Amino acid sequence: MGTDRITTSGSSTTSMPRRRYFIISGLAVRVLIALVISWLILMAFFVTNVASH
Repeated sequence: MGTDRITTSGSSTTSMPRRRYFIISGLAVRVLIALVISWLILMAFFVTNVASH
């Protein structure tokens, strides 16, 4: 594990890991937004079912 840390810290000086970080963060934001929207839809569905019954 120590060698992995050394290689990652050495490659962080280049611009590629930064681009990868931005891509990963963008995907994470999209996934979080999708999860929140789906959660809201599920909550609205359950609330309407409870209200109808």
